[in-house]
Amino acid sequence: MSKTYEPMTYHITLDLPQIEEKTKTGIYKSDAMLEEERKKFTGAIKVVHVGPEVKQIKPGDKVLLANNAMLASVNIFGRALAQTSAHSVLGILRS
Repeated sequence: MSKTYEPMTYHITLDLPQIEEKTKTGIYKSDAMLEEERKKFTGAIKVVHVGPEVKQIKPGDKVLLANNAMLASVNIFGRALAQTSAHSVLGILRS
């Protein structure tokens, strides 16, 4: 049986934003610094899973989040992801 994950109601899971682990001078950043930078990330993030009440967003979409979006770090089947409310999405990037 294959494993699946579906967030509850109107939640979505996202790939964690890629953040540089070193400073420009080559010093490794602390986990707290990395987490803070992820929270302030303003680029597009890929959607991995969507809850059953999410209608406009699909897995694979790239979305822009509001600056005040609350991201919860989650580990799903050994994969580090972020989970948030679909209400935090400002828009979907499509080509």
